[in-house]
Amino acid sequence: MEQRALQSPAVAAPNVSGSVGAGTPVATLSAAEDSFAAYQQQLQRLLTNGEFNAAVALLNSLYARLNSNQAEALARLILDHAAQRTASDQLQSAVDLLVTYAATNENADAWRQLGNVQMLMDDWAAALESIKRASSLEHRADIQQRDLAALVQISGYLRDELLRGGNELGVLEMYRDLYHLHPGFTHFQLELADAYLELGDTTNALTLLQPLLYNQDLAITVQAKLQQIYATAGLQNSDSTTPGQVRVPLLSTGSSFVIVARINDTDVRMLLDTGASISALSESVVKRLRLPVSGKLIRLNTANGVRQAQLATAESVALGPLQRRDVKFAEIEFAQPGVEGLLGTDLLNQLNPGLSYVIDSQENALIFNTPK
Repeated sequence: MEQRALQSPAVAAPNVSGSVGAGTPVATLSAAEDSFAAYQQQLQRLLTNGEFNAAVALLNSLYARLNSNQAEALARLILDHAAQRTASDQLQSAVDLLVTYAATNENADAWRQLGNVQMLMDDWAAALESIKRASSLEHRADIQQRDLAALVQISGYLRDELLRGGNELGVLEMYRDLYHLHPGFTHFQLELADAYLELGDTTNALTLLQPLLYNQDLAITVQAKLQQIYATAGLQNSDSTTPGQVRVPLLSTGSSFVIVARINDTDVRMLLDTGASISALSESVVKRLRLPVSGKLIRLNTANGVRQAQLATAESVALGPLQRRDVKFAEIEFAQPGVEGLLGTDLLNQLNPGLSYVIDSQENALIFNTPK
């Protein structure tokens, strides 16, 4: 029988390194080594030598030639090797291998194993992202329940750590991501409601809590939280028609305040600037939200002088319960870390002309009051 020659550009002559993508070295096989056993041996040698990029590139180049059982066996070889390095306390090597493999193959088991190693290294933020990725790829119900249990554990640790550092907004963002990833998981729904309450955003908290009244296991806990909200000074029970206050939480950065606006159903962190006559969004946010721009240029007076900017239009903008449609923003470069735009007096006045507003720096809140 005629010997089959290897045709893949990623596999050439024996023991010669080529490249895949951006300079990734790849070990090669000769025609005589074209067998599954040879592939296993070559992969094992690369792993033992710590040539992880080459090992993963080799595996990827072989998928078209292998049946599903063979491909799974080689993939298991990589995961087992990472487990061996973990057991021998070579944690960073295990992470390096798993990151390389998981990122190129979107393998749920690899992401999960990576998250477990990162937990051993006390890298909880990275572990959260890895387990989130694993749970988004996992379809086995029993395994997904284990992923959820891990996410509860990791997020609880991170929540306490963030709160100790005074980062309530970080807690909100973490649980919002988890809730969107697993919208039917009531634990994250309740934690997200608590995060909104921590920031004084009772509107979003109520939206999340009220459906949980019908949950048999949570009804008592939720009812207590709702009673506490209704007892809060300045907030009226939803059955009352007495006008009250609308309070929107602010995050103090020392010399300024950051506010979270809901623009086209996406939360955007904006610098509150009552001295600005027009609100603005960064170019990156305009692109991310795919906001239409007019092409017409306007002149802006800034601290750095006069500049020109295009106008972008958002379908909807909300601060708590206050909403406005067809809102225009100046599109500008915005380099301040953690902030994606600037909220000025134009939008504050547009949101509800019948309400005056004040900034409560003691309570870190923007308060809209019914004029007397």
